[in-house]
Amino acid sequence: MLAILQIKINPDTKKIPYSWGSIFQGALMDMLDKAYVEYLHNQSLNPYSQYVFFDKEQNTYIWQIATLTQDAKINIIDKIMEKLGHTVLLKHNNEHLTVASKQIIKSISYKEFVDNIYLKEPTRIKNIKLLTPTTYKSNNDYQIFPSVKALYTSVYNKWNLFSNKISLADEEVFEHIITHSLIINYNLKSYKYDLEKVHLNSIIGNFSLLFKGPTELITISQLLLEYGKFAGLGAKTTMGMGGINFE
Repeated sequence: MLAILQIKINPDTKKIPYSWGSIFQGALMDMLDKAYVEYLHNQSLNPYSQYVFFDKEQNTYIWQIATLTQDAKINIIDKIMEKLGHTVLLKHNNEHLTVASKQIIKSISYKEFVDNIYLKEPTRIKNIKLLTPTTYKSNNDYQIFPSVKALYTSVYNKWNLFSNKISLADEEVFEHIITHSLIINYNLKSYKYDLEKVHLNSIIGNFSLLFKGPTELITISQLLLEYGKFAGLGAKTTMGMGGINFE
């Protein structure tokens, strides 16, 4: 089960920096049962992502929380729907943000998700917009340029951990996807993401991927990228990083 909850913050709210994503993470944890919070803290990969971004079309900030399993939806999204009132309390900086609305905008099984992807004709080019700063770790440091392999790996690992019976765990296929997905255009800038007094190297902006090879493998490539809208791309996706959409 995949699900997305969107919480709109009133547009008269003052500017919300990207780095507040980690503070929203604290607000999220405060609404969950303590036993489930402890469970999450013991996981190497977590079954959810969350971030805050400004939606220009709607002229409002949106706090988006996505879950990757039925259990996570029940314990995270359903719990927030139950407990979140008219304000979001950010304890770290004593901010009270007014909630305009909260809505589950997507709830879909993995099978339905896969079927929807395979019903579409895959495109040879996909334009990816990074809604929040995005990073990944390589050589013991966080990087400031997109690596096709690193960004695919983050969603590939989550898919194979959380997707139940629909596995993509085939190293030969994965290597083909990496070598046949090429960055052909980008408009990116570096960003220092503040996370608990640490400044992480990251990037924000957009870039385009060109897909080569058989149609079946292009479809898998795009399935993984679409999954990134739920799982996030790269590292620290529970802390406000790696939010994406497509242009």
